[in-house]
Amino acid sequence: MKKHVFLIVRYSMLTENGSGWRIGEQAFEEYKQEVFEPQRLEIRERLFKNITLPSLSNQTLLNPDEFTLLVITSDQLPEKNLKSLQQMLEPYSWARIIPTNHNDSMKNLIDQVITKELNEFNEPVCYCTARLDDDDALANNYNEKLYQYLSHEYSGFCISFGNGYTGIYNVQLDAFQSFHTNYSPKIALGLSYINTYDPKNQSFENPFISIFSNGSHTKVDQQSPTIIDSKDQLYLRTIHAVSDTNSKEQVKRVKAKPVVEPKIIYNNFSIQTEFKEEQLVDEQFLNKLKEEKEELMLKYNNEYNDLLDQLNKVKEYNNKLEIDLELLKNNISFEEDKIRNSTNDRDKALKQLIQIENSKVWRYTNGLRHALDIVKGKSNNQKNYTAKMTVNDKVEETNTKKVKKTEHPKKASKQDNNSEPKKITIEKNMVYRIKKAKENGQVIEYLEDLANKRKEVDQLYKRAFKYAAMIYRHDTTETRSEVYKKALEVLKIEELPHSIVKDSDPLPLKQAASFSASLTMRSRKSQLMERTLPEWQLNDKTDAYKFIDSINVTRPWRTEDSYELEMVPFYENSVIKPTQGAASRGVYFVYNKERIWDVKREKFLSTWDDLKESMRLDLKDKWVAKDNWFVEELLSEDSQMKQPARDLKFYCFYGKVGLILEIVRKPELKYCWLLPDGTRINTGKYEDKLFEGEGATNEQLHLVSSISSKIPAPFMRIDFLKAEKGLVFCEFTPRPGNYTEFNESVDKLLGDMFLEAEERLSNDLLVGKDFEEFHQYLKNINQYEKKNMNE
Repeated sequence: MKKHVFLIVRYSMLTENGSGWRIGEQAFEEYKQEVFEPQRLEIRERLFKNITLPSLSNQTLLNPDEFTLLVITSDQLPEKNLKSLQQMLEPYSWARIIPTNHNDSMKNLIDQVITKELNEFNEPVCYCTARLDDDDALANNYNEKLYQYLSHEYSGFCISFGNGYTGIYNVQLDAFQSFHTNYSPKIALGLSYINTYDPKNQSFENPFISIFSNGSHTKVDQQSPTIIDSKDQLYLRTIHAVSDTNSKEQVKRVKAKPVVEPKIIYNNFSIQTEFKEEQLVDEQFLNKLKEEKEELMLKYNNEYNDLLDQLNKVKEYNNKLEIDLELLKNNISFEEDKIRNSTNDRDKALKQLIQIENSKVWRYTNGLRHALDIVKGKSNNQKNYTAKMTVNDKVEETNTKKVKKTEHPKKASKQDNNSEPKKITIEKNMVYRIKKAKENGQVIEYLEDLANKRKEVDQLYKRAFKYAAMIYRHDTTETRSEVYKKALEVLKIEELPHSIVKDSDPLPLKQAASFSASLTMRSRKSQLMERTLPEWQLNDKTDAYKFIDSINVTRPWRTEDSYELEMVPFYENSVIKPTQGAASRGVYFVYNKERIWDVKREKFLSTWDDLKESMRLDLKDKWVAKDNWFVEELLSEDSQMKQPARDLKFYCFYGKVGLILEIVRKPELKYCWLLPDGTRINTGKYEDKLFEGEGATNEQLHLVSSISSKIPAPFMRIDFLKAEKGLVFCEFTPRPGNYTEFNESVDKLLGDMFLEAEERLSNDLLVGKDFEEFHQYLKNINQYEKKNMNE
């Protein structure tokens, strides 16, 4: 089978939608005028001649029968520039100029060119289409490396050489300023696609005709299996003032990477690399000063923020100490007043008792009292303890307590004997007692005692309300309804008496529904069944992506592997997440190695080492359960302002959205709770951090509801990010954190939705709904796990 490489260079090419360059995002006439602007064409011509063409003409493997350079341009390219291009390519038999009209998309125009070229062959051909911009270069051994993959076994594969260099080019000086290393898997430079074509049948073995048919170079691995070979540096990307993708921020990022000697570039690419240093001194010096100033400002800002954080922590600690001290003072004063008052009352009572027992009446009536006790059936054990105590016992006890009381004369003298105890809340008193119990090593005993008291009180209330319901069960409907309503407000669902539930004119049992109770019972079901419930099959983020991919929902790119902390790779504009985590713990936005946002702690980290230390702290403090992390795409709401995409967390009840939580994370963390119709609602959570959110569109609600209906579970929170490119799936959350903290009305609202969802799900299962996508997903996961175990 014949082999052939088509290297495609777009040279001032016009298309109907301007696809491929930022310059094409304008109205067509403006776009055309700017593409053919004389100065721009002169610069592009110079770059193509001095950078691109030399790197291709010096390829170590260049067989004209197996290699064609296709320079695709516009049929409206000015004649002067077309002639100049023809003169540049005239010496090379393997180079061809292809003019095209602009009445179609770039992909279709290129596919037409490739198909026409392939029809020139008289036998099946394994061919490769590779892409290169007209101001970039390929290493002299690029063809040699590419030909290693040009065979039928790789038909349908994309090949990406991810390692190379970036050169910063000064257009005014017509010279490079510096070269830097660059590692960028799936970069457009040298990216290629292998396919097989039979001219006899005019048929392609794989669906994509060219590398451009695979769409955006950053997502080719989502269209075709992709091999990334980064062993050698095989491309040179040129950054300059008239580059269609150039920006100041990009230049800054490039300069931050290691510098490469010009000699290395010359040896590998055969291009002129002399620097005009004498003309660059002032500019380089000023740029260096500017960069140093920015670095110092960033450093001082970070130090200032750190000092501010420390100061706030000290203030919080001082406030806590002051509150604890005041609480302790109140408790001491309260207990002293109680002791003082009870002692005074006891002294008075004892004196009166002594006077009575010493009186003649008491002595004379002793026999009569004894006779009355016998008639009433009281035994000596049942007599009141106070009546049995002798006068001497009482006097001795009184004197003992007086001695104990006078052990703290200074404290006793501070308050007047008639002063009332200071008022203190029960809650503060309990908090104080728990702290003291912990200090004394008795917290378990104290909590057991507290639990027993709670149970006793609950039993009393339960019996009282049940009794009230029972005695009114035959009363008039109006009175009985009022009594039942009061009982429903207090009793738990499992405490409702039969008389209320079976009533012939039943009351709405709205008070009985509870979202938090339903989720807890769902966990109990899992324990009883000793198996993973359907919703928890999607809890793992990696597995969840497989399910989302199967139903064609947009999600971020992410690393295929997960990593231990020390092996986490660096990617610019990425997010590092734990494979098992919640509530943003262990989540970091990585803009670059000097600018990393700690989402949970709401602060910037300035070095990669700071990030590692923070991740270690996450593991130590149990914020993250397992040292297992992955990296995924950082989605932005505004990439220019580096504004992260806002969260939209949908509380879904089998095909229906019940509640939406919208979160913005910068400049500060804010929350908004919304009903599906956009009405804001008070849930009792994040009350001090609320804002007015944007909510979700009907189209977005329909998408989320559709996903929920494909999962055989009554509840699932489905989390999305609202990015520049639209709604992007984030993760499934079967049991949201702090789900017990909703206020009563929201807990019952969501509780009703949970019960309705259970009923809808049961009905669908009874009529034979098979949940095809979910079962296929489970099957694929099981096969994947078995394969890993065998390996």
